[in-house]
Amino acid sequence: MPTYRAADGESLSYWDIGRGPVCVMMHGFGMPAFLWLPFILPLARHYRFILPNQRGFGGAHNATVRHDPVFTQYAHDLHALITHLKLEKPSLVGFSMGACTSMEYQRLYGFNNIAAYLQVDQAMHVGHTEHGEHGLFGSEHDRWMDDLRGLIGELQSHGTDQPFDALPKRQRKQLWRFFSAFSHTAFAHPVGRAVTRFARYERIIRTVAPTSNWPVYVDCMRGFAEHLPDFRRSMSTISPACPVWFFVGDASRMYPAEGQLRATECVAHARTIRFRNAGHALMFDSPLRFVRQLDAFLRYSARRTRRAKAAQRAASTVMAPECMHA
Repeated sequence: MPTYRAADGESLSYWDIGRGPVCVMMHGFGMPAFLWLPFILPLARHYRFILPNQRGFGGAHNATVRHDPVFTQYAHDLHALITHLKLEKPSLVGFSMGACTSMEYQRLYGFNNIAAYLQVDQAMHVGHTEHGEHGLFGSEHDRWMDDLRGLIGELQSHGTDQPFDALPKRQRKQLWRFFSAFSHTAFAHPVGRAVTRFARYERIIRTVAPTSNWPVYVDCMRGFAEHLPDFRRSMSTISPACPVWFFVGDASRMYPAEGQLRATECVAHARTIRFRNAGHALMFDSPLRFVRQLDAFLRYSARRTRRAKAAQRAASTVMAPECMHA
């Protein structure tokens, strides 16, 4: 698996699959980058997909987080990846935590070098807004945040510089119960929800969520529970030159659809596609439709990019004789 060097010197891995117009895809919390593979392989003959592992997940599990909040670290890493690969106008896809990374990247670096942006079931704000209970976990937001802050406090009180197995068994069980409940909330389909119940069992979940660098999970949880990011103001500055699409799960319990739809008003030129009967992890609840709509997004992005390049060439052709005449 190829790697690149982040700004702080950390070596981070990524997948590079396919050929054609480039699309960078940012995964969510608890989701190694390889879980994108079933959805991008049908399209890899026409597009090149870059799938980075964000620190703490997949091949980047042991990477240290040095910025607070964690989304800032991830945004700097995304910038380093785009720079390393010399990507010119890639499309960008962000799901859940990966969408927070993408929005933080937009806040810090802008989208001038992004051909088009697709946000998958993530509100622009994590906390509640003046319009109602549309933050993370909707009407259950306050209870979840209280529980999450309590868990973070318990884990930190025992020291994040020790091996995971040195933590009291009760705290370890608390973490796995959180993983199980969090994952359960992400799905609308009964099969997906049933599978996530196994996440409470340590021997099973550790095969997916390794613990050699377990404090990174605390860093991610703190990013949501303590910082409650709100990207509405920065996202409202995106130029119409960068198309923005939103995929919204109508049955999302993680971020209520009503809140997501209201937040999208911040980007006047955005296109919203609703996934009926799909939850937060809508690509798993509705995989065939997700692949079709992802293909539609990438085709639209590629057409826009070709037209923009053609316009630039035409402008250069018109200007060239004028320069020669002068």
